[in-house]
Amino acid sequence: MTNQPTFAINTNPTNSYPYVTKAQVKARLEEDADFRLQCILVLYRRQTEDERDEKDTKYKNRRGFMSSHAVWGSKIAEKVISGEELTEEEEGKAEEIPCRYTKQLAAHFRAEQQMHLDEEAQEQIRAKFGV
Repeated sequence: MTNQPTFAINTNPTNSYPYVTKAQVKARLEEDADFRLQCILVLYRRQTEDERDEKDTKYKNRRGFMSSHAVWGSKIAEKVISGEELTEEEEGKAEEIPCRYTKQLAAHFRAEQQMHLDEEAQEQIRAKFGV
């Protein structure tokens, strides 16, 4: 676990929803290549172990890659983990793939944000927003 969440808790009084939204994830994906790779790794880790081993999607659990992205997503994630350079084609796929998963990624980053809140703050947010 990192010391700080990937997205800070929103403390802006004019927009009181405290957690990261799909729109915020989408905007960051569009402008930040390193974040796109981070998201590929998040999706890869959300695959089940046997899905990672086979670079495939076996379960309709709404976790990790869709079957159409499983091979490329897994290949890219494994290269990033091992520190290998991506080919131009892989970089293109890394730019496309995470943009299809803003809902799943926003849920992941919200959970990350919640881990960094104390119990009182979590209860206040649950009471106000029902999340």
